Order: sequence, then structure tokens, then C-alpha cells
Amino acid sequence: MEQLLRVLEHCTSHDPQIRKPAEALLQQWEKQPGYHHQLSLVYMDTRIDTKQRSLASILLKNGVDKYWRPTAPGALSVEEKKIIRDRQLQSFDEQNKQISVQQALITARIARHDYPRDWPQLLDLLIPRTQQAFQTQNQEQFNTLYTLHLVMKQLATKTLPMARRHLRQITPQVFSFLLNLYSSLLHQCFSTSDPLAQDLVLSKARICLKTMRRLIVHGFESILESQDCLNLLKSLMEQLPRFMTMRSQYPEQSNGIYATLSSISILIGKLYLDLAQQSPVQFLLQLDPTTEKILVQGLKLSKCLLKHPQLNKLNPDPKDVLAHQKLQSLFTPELVTDYCHLLVTKYLQLTREDLEQWSEDPEAFLIEQESDHWEFATRPCAERVLMDLLSSNRALLGPKLVQMLIEAPAPQNMDLLLLKDAIYNAIGNGAYDLFDYLDFDDLIKTLTLEAQQDSNILKRRISWLIGKWIPVKVSKQVRTQLYQILTHLLDPSQDLVVRLTAVTDLRICVDDFDFEPLDFKAFVQPILSQFLQLLQDTDEFESKMKILQVIIIIAERMEGEIVPFVQPLLQLIPELWQRSEGQNLFRASIVTIMTKLVKSLKRDSLHLHQMVYPVIQQSLDTTNPGHLYLFEEGLELWLSVVQNAPANEQIISLLPIAVNLLEYGTESLKRILRIIEAYCVINPQLLLHYSPQILDKIGLMLENVKPAACGALLHTIHTILLTCYVHKLDIWPSIYQGSLIPRVLQALKQDELSFVIVAHLLLLSRLSLYHPTLFCSYFSATDLSHLLDLYLDKFDNMGQLKQRKLCALGLSALVGTGSEPVLTKLEGIMVCLTSVLVEVKGLDKDETLAFFEAREEEDDETSIEHEHLENLKKQDPVYWRDSLHQSVQESMTRVQEKMGSQFQTLLSTFDPTIVSQLQQSLHLV
Repeated sequence: MEQLLRVLEHCTSHDPQIRKPAEALLQQWEKQPGYHHQLSLVYMDTRIDTKQRSLASILLKNGVDKYWRPTAPGALSVEEKKIIRDRQLQSFDEQNKQISVQQALITARIARHDYPRDWPQLLDLLIPRTQQAFQTQNQEQFNTLYTLHLVMKQLATKTLPMARRHLRQITPQVFSFLLNLYSSLLHQCFSTSDPLAQDLVLSKARICLKTMRRLIVHGFESILESQDCLNLLKSLMEQLPRFMTMRSQYPEQSNGIYATLSSISILIGKLYLDLAQQSPVQFLLQLDPTTEKILVQGLKLSKCLLKHPQLNKLNPDPKDVLAHQKLQSLFTPELVTDYCHLLVTKYLQLTREDLEQWSEDPEAFLIEQESDHWEFATRPCAERVLMDLLSSNRALLGPKLVQMLIEAPAPQNMDLLLLKDAIYNAIGNGAYDLFDYLDFDDLIKTLTLEAQQDSNILKRRISWLIGKWIPVKVSKQVRTQLYQILTHLLDPSQDLVVRLTAVTDLRICVDDFDFEPLDFKAFVQPILSQFLQLLQDTDEFESKMKILQVIIIIAERMEGEIVPFVQPLLQLIPELWQRSEGQNLFRASIVTIMTKLVKSLKRDSLHLHQMVYPVIQQSLDTTNPGHLYLFEEGLELWLSVVQNAPANEQIISLLPIAVNLLEYGTESLKRILRIIEAYCVINPQLLLHYSPQILDKIGLMLENVKPAACGALLHTIHTILLTCYVHKLDIWPSIYQGSLIPRVLQALKQDELSFVIVAHLLLLSRLSLYHPTLFCSYFSATDLSHLLDLYLDKFDNMGQLKQRKLCALGLSALVGTGSEPVLTKLEGIMVCLTSVLVEVKGLDKDETLAFFEAREEEDDETSIEHEHLENLKKQDPVYWRDSLHQSVQESMTRVQEKMGSQFQTLLSTFDPTIVSQLQQSLHLV
């Protein structure tokens, strides 16, 4: 014990040289038998220093979490746990609040593990001890009551069916005791006028109510069967006004009684909200006419009842039907109409605090307004309630809101101005329910006039209103007027909140399904100029991000129409990049804008290479921590640059980076391979230098890669081989001398998936098609024979005609070599050739292209790369209509010339049907 006390004392030292060794020693002792028992002795011994006791209590609580479970490494023994449990309930007279709270937490954590199996007597000891404490005036009242609260809170979190059954068994007893104690405490409170005495009593009543809240929600299977529950719920609605009246008698600065009354009032609301969310049917059925006002006192409670799925569908269950009927009787037309009017006129208006924040920090105000924290603020919550109310009562409230808009007086003072703003708020949030009752096209005339007035409050709301209605119901004829309004509100002379709001709503307009680039073209130049000025006028990162995101969408939707207007933007981008050092998300948006511009400029993007080169470098620099945020966007920019214009020396110098990035094998592998393909297709001469390195790297990856990635890797090799074949680049010796083919052959031996084997065979088919003699000379007779057996075995697994034709062309080319292993397999090869000849018969060239090629969704058909790829395909034998017919004829003729009369002798050993079918396919006699 003395050694433990000394170590605990050292742990409280401010000197790290003393504290750290002591902490390390405690960690070593954690799994020692008896260690936690010693901690319990220390923290309960009032003769020991408070710091040591407090630390001991915290360590014991943590130890319960880590080592109490029997399956935990270093778990406490059964005997030690029993000793600790027994000591927990021996004394509740702790005077130090921090230590008493830790004692309650320790007891609750143990109860969660051991009650009722190993600690069945817990409540039988704790409840009488609490009763006994309240018969005398001492510290034990708070300590025992708070311990009971934490124990029940822990038991309520257990979700297993057996634990739920135990909780329901003990709940009536505990609830009855707490309800009686709560009632007694309230009687004491209302019997005295001393604020200190009231605060002390109410603090204990609050703990009772917190515990009963847990039991009501989790401890009763049906609150309708518990008279105690019904009595409490009824009494709370009578007590709440009394609490609020008492609260109003004390100044807000008085933290004691004022804070306690506030907490109890909020707690009552939480209780009803929890009950409505967990058991809405029971909640409604327990209401009586005297408590129906609860539906208009809690906005969140109203929303829950209005839109809860269990209450908005009629189930055959009689309770659900009765609950639905009661909901309809509560929300009468008169109540709904009055509620709607109350929400608009009282709860949707901007407050004095809102206007002060607007004035002091415009950007922070706007960020707060656009955040989705409606559960924590009155106006956003009221907006959600109004939307649900309108959705449920469209025919009743639709005309009502339109009438409020028509009758709204001119905003001649601040009160009328805030009312007009609130009405517009309601009209905007209810757009999807009001489009049958309000012609927004007619309202635009009024909005145009009001946007010219001096009220920033109305200007902001007008812009916001446009954003709410544009996706709902606005004719194409008036969209130009909306663009004019937003352009006016973006002017640098306008208030900053108004301008930033217009940015958000312009994004909605441009991103709308019915957006027409030609109608917007006249506004691009002034709007981009206003955006560039706004970027300089804003300070907050979120504001700048918002502006950049809209520029991205404009560039995307306008496509080539934005080209004449990009010069000012191009001049600003380098400055934005330099000023945003360390703001990686902001830089990611800049990279995205550059990508959109490159795609829009296409061939004219060549003059951007000087600007994008350092951006791509920094985005892909894996030694820079910021690359985690820029990597994907950097790859996209790089790909768009390579696809749309011939690369200059700087862009070409980046190619080794792409080759090295292949090693990472990340989710970006497909994009990296596309970049390499684009380099090869547009700049084929690069293959003379880089193809051995690229092919060896890909070959190495084929050994251990997922099937999906295997397809992407092989596609890149096909593209390289086709490019070299068409452009007559002599890389073939380096291919056969490199490691690619051995890796492919190794993959064929290891993989058991048919489609993976087929993919590798197709690659070998392309090699044999382009240089059959070199291909045959690479293999020994035995290896070539085995390979041909694999071809013939897997030929039927080739489902696509493109695959089958490529394989047939490769086999036909091998036949033309007259190699002995090939001629040995000639009969089987003839079967394959005949089947494909029949399939391709009658297809013209266009049909062949359409049938063979599945275009990638991300392919840009207007890019230079796409044009080059189309030209390559036109020269690829796989895409020629008669290429296979011609190849087979030439190969057979070549073999016949080489073998002479032996060829006919060889054919005579074949199945006559096979020979006849091939002759018919080739029109041979």
C-alpha cells in the first residue's frame, strides 16, 4: 500500500522526470492481482491526500473498463471483483464531489457487467440505502441518488433481449420509488421561498427525473399499462408552466436556481421528444385534452408527430389506427392554420442577434445560416416544422401562404421588413408544395423591383428565393430575368452577404436540368469578373471554396462556350495557387477548374502546359503531405492535358512519374494507366524509349493483382502493341528479351479463373498476329504445343466476338509459319477458325466497330486522343471486315506451298467434315 501511495504521489507531480516513471510503473501493475483492490482501498480512505484518492478512483474506473470482462487479457479474478463490489456499497458519505462522482461511475460500470448474474443484490441494497439517506440530511442523498441514476443509465444501454427483460422486471419497482421521491422533493421545493433551499432540492429532483426519463423510454414495454408513468406525464405538463414562472423570477446571471430550473424544463421536453420518437403510438394515446397544447409548445415534437412514418400510414393494428385518428383530431384545420401563421410571423423572422452577426462578421453569418444544424436553433427548426406542416396540409395552407404574400404590407419599417422576409422564407421552403398555388413567373416582376431597393435583407432573401424555386417551376422564358437579378446582386457595390448568397443560388440555376448555355452566354463575362473580385473580397476558406465550385460548374455546363471568357480566369489561377499554400482542399478546387478549362479549350490548351506543369508536379509529389488531398484531382488534370494536345517537353518529362506510380497499386491505377495510354497514342515515338520500362513494370504487377486490375493492365499493353504495330516502331526484340512474356506465362500457370487466362491468351494472340515467326522462335516445340492446347481448351470461354476474332487471327498467323508444333494442332485450329469465319460473315466495317468496342463512360469523344485511337483501330486487323478471311487464305496457301503434296496427306488424316467446313467458309474448292 505504501509503495502504491508513493507512486500515486509521484504521478501527481508537475515534474515529468518524476511523473513519467511513476506512470510507467502503474501501467506495469495494471495486470497484477490485487492492484485494483488496492486502488479501491486508497480512494475510499479519507485519511489519504485528495489528489492521490482522485487519481486512484480514475485508475480504478479505467481498470473496470479494461479488465472486468472475464475474457479480457489480464482480467480481474472473481475473488478480487467480489471484494471491490462489496466495498462500493459500504459508504456513500464522500464529501469530495469529484471522488463521489467517480465512485458512482465505478459502481455503474460494474453493474453493466455483473448485474444481475454476479451482483443480484445490487438494487436491493442501493434503493434502501437511498431511502435511508433521505430520512436524514447528509451528503449521502446526492451520492446514493446519483449512483442509482448512473446504474440505471448503464442498464438501459444494454440491448440484448435477456438484458431488456431484466430491465423491464426491475423498472416498476425503481420507477415507483423515484416517482415518490420526486413528488416529495417538489413538495419541499414549493413549500419554501428560499432560492438556495429550492436549488438544492430541485437538483436532486432533476436526477430523479433524468433516471425516470431513461426508464420510460427503455424500461416499460407499454407505458399505457403503468399508472405511475401516466401520472408522471400528466403532472409534468402541470409542473412545466410553474417551473417557467419560477425561472422568470430570477436573473439569468444567477447560475444556481435559474440554471437548475432551465435544465429541468429542457429535460421535460427531452422526455416527451424521446417518447414521441421511440413510441409515437403510445405517446399519442396517453395524451388527454388538457395536455394537447404540447403539440404547439415544442417545434421538434411537432415535427416528429407530423412526419413520423409510423403515424403517416394506416396499419391494420387497432392501436395504430386509433393513434392516427387522434393525430387527425389534434391537428384540426383551425389549429393547423393558426400554427402556420404563428410559425411565419413569430419564428421565421431574423432576430436582433442575427442582424448583429450579419453586421459584425458577414461570412460567418452566412456559413451559420447555411449549416444543417436545424435541431439546435429556433428558426431553422421552425422552417422544418412548417415544411412538414405544409406537406401534410397542402390544400389548406397553400392558399393561406399565397394570401399572406399578397396581403403583406410594404416594408416601410424594420418590423414589416422582417415580416416580408419571413413570408418569402415560407414561400421558398414550401416551393415543392406551393407550385400549384403560386405563379412564380408573375412574382419575378415584384422581385426585380425589390432587388433594386436598398434593403439588403430583402436582396439576400430574393436571391435565396430564386434558388429555391428554379428547380421546381420556372419557365424558360423568364430565366434570363433571373440571371439579370443575380448578376445585379453580385455587383461589388452590394453587401457581401448578398453577393455570397447570389453565388450559391447561381450555382443552383446553372446546375439545373433545364439550363440552356446559350441563354446564359451573355452573362458569363460579367459574372466571372464579379467572381474574381469576390474571391479577393472574401477571407473565409468556405466562401472561396463556394465561389470556385460555382466556377467549376459553369465551366462544365458551358463546355466550349466558355472559351472566349477564360483569359481573366487564367491570369488569376497562378495567384490563387500561390496564396493558398497549405489550403489543400481549396487547391483541389483550383486543380478541378484547370481540368475543366483544359477540356473546354481542347487543342488550344497547349499554351496552358506551362501553367499546369508545376501544379501536376506538386499534386503527385508523394513526399508532400498535401498530395493526399490533391492526388486524384492532379491525375484528372494530367489525363485531360495529355488527352487534348500534343505534350511539350515538360509534360513529357512527367511520364516516368506515371510509370513509377504503377508500383503503388492504388485505387487510382486505372487512371494512371489511362494517362500512359494517352501518352503512347498521341506521342507514339515515346515508346521507343519508354516501352521496355512500362511493359516490364506491368508484367511484374501481373503476378499478384486482382482480376479487375488485370484487365486494365492488359488493356494498356494492347494499346502499346497496337500503336507500335501501326506506327512501325521496332520494339519487338526488346519485348521478347524483357520480362513481360515470362510473367504472362507464369500467370497462365498460376491462375485458375478462365476469364483471366483468356485475357492473357489474347495478349499472346496479338503478339503472334504482329510477328508470328518471332513468336514461334521464342518457344520450344514442347512449350508451344502446350500453349496451343491451352488456346484450344479456352477458346469456348471467349464470349466476345472481338476476343474470338483476335485469337483466330493469332492462330492463323501461327499456321502461316508452318511450324511443326502448330501443324500438329492444325485440325483443332481449323475448328476455331471455321467458327469465327461463320460469325463474322456478312458484317460490314461499321457493324464490326460497333459490335467490338465497348466505349468507356469517361472517354471524351472530342479529344485528340479519341481521334488517334479511332485511326489506330482502322488499321488494326481485328477491326477489318475481311481480315480473318484473308489471313486464313494466305496462311493455308503458304503452308501448302511449303509442304507440297504432304499438305494434302496431312489433311486426309483430319475429319473430312472439318476440312469441308473450312473450305466452304473460304470459298475454296
